[in-house]
Amino acid sequence: MKPELKLSQITDDVMFENVMKDPDTCKLLIEAILPNLQISEIEVHTQTRIKDNRDNRSSILDVWVKDDLGRQYDLEMQLGQKGSMDLRARYYLSRLHTGEDYEHLEAAYVIFICGFDPKGLGLKEYDFVYQCKQDPSLELDTKTEIIYLNSIGNKGEVSEDLQNLFDMMNDKDPSRTELTDKMMSRMIAYSQTPEWRDHEMYIDAVVDKAVGKANMQSIIRTVKNFKSSGRDDQYILDFLTDIYGDEYTKDELKKFIEEN
Repeated sequence: MKPELKLSQITDDVMFENVMKDPDTCKLLIEAILPNLQISEIEVHTQTRIKDNRDNRSSILDVWVKDDLGRQYDLEMQLGQKGSMDLRARYYLSRLHTGEDYEHLEAAYVIFICGFDPKGLGLKEYDFVYQCKQDPSLELDTKTEIIYLNSIGNKGEVSEDLQNLFDMMNDKDPSRTELTDKMMSRMIAYSQTPEWRDHEMYIDAVVDKAVGKANMQSIIRTVKNFKSSGRDDQYILDFLTDIYGDEYTKDELKKFIEEN
């Protein structure tokens, strides 16, 4: 298990979602991204399934937020390119107002917080709206915006708190503000939970297997770590089966648990 919390662990989906579960923290981040908005109250939902009428499918939004005026926000932490991000952003935007009459639509924002430059121009922020090709000063009033944030960008200006988030994503110390204090406090608190320790062990095991480092010693280490944290044998067996079930039988995995 990792001995200490790194600032860059804010980029982990599970950590980011748990930090953002706090409405005050999430509200401060949205205001840092969209400083011209006035927001009084918000409700926050993480890992929200948005129903899709096609074959009963659904979309999962990392952090879905609705404010007191009915405006909606989708916050997605994104460390690498996964297919067409542009089409995914468009799709997420279309899911935010499913079932609402168009006359009653409020503003909607899809925000990707990226650990890479999504467009290769070095900008810290890319904002996209519908514009007229013949006259870019003319925009459609759709009340929608897709925003790509680039934590490694070096061009353009962003708010102090947004730059602080970028610094944290890059393992740099941020300046002390209300937002960074809240984020750090929630990260530290969550990092001490059994849920986070289990998640770290899962990530470590998956990475070891992916790079060919998984062996009996790594399995034994995982078993001992789980036992020291008080997990029962069935929990450990389910964990090992999920990762190593294609290489070991359940009886073999049970033997690891019994002997360590």
